[in-house]
Amino acid sequence: MTQNTAAQLGTANDQPQDHGRRAALRAGTIGAAAAFVGAGRAQAKTENAAKEVSDKTAFITGGARGIGLAAAEELAKAGANIVLFDIATADVPHVQYPLSDDADLAGAKAAVEAHGVRCMTYKGDVRDGAA
Repeated sequence: MTQNTAAQLGTANDQPQDHGRRAALRAGTIGAAAAFVGAGRAQAKTENAAKEVSDKTAFITGGARGIGLAAAEELAKAGANIVLFDIATADVPHVQYPLSDDADLAGAKAAVEAHGVRCMTYKGDVRDGAA
């Protein structure tokens, strides 16, 4: 990384210059919860983001693992209650990789609740509008 690039992104001790949420996340100056809630306010502090989501509920699809679970945990750390929605089944035709299962969903619920918030889980398929 060049010195100029490092200066643009900032360091863990500095506020990032106004280069957007992604740069601030890369620099480690704000957490993911601040990026989600801040929506365009790259210099938002995690404490302010926590105030904005505290005692609110976030609905997260694909929440049993991966990016969905990571987002759920960051929002839970900021005080949001979480609803995890996931397909949690291996019975999906034409999918060539292992999907989440009931154990993943239960583990995700435990991980979220470890942050002192409430968490509900639902199994379903977002592709099925009728359901």
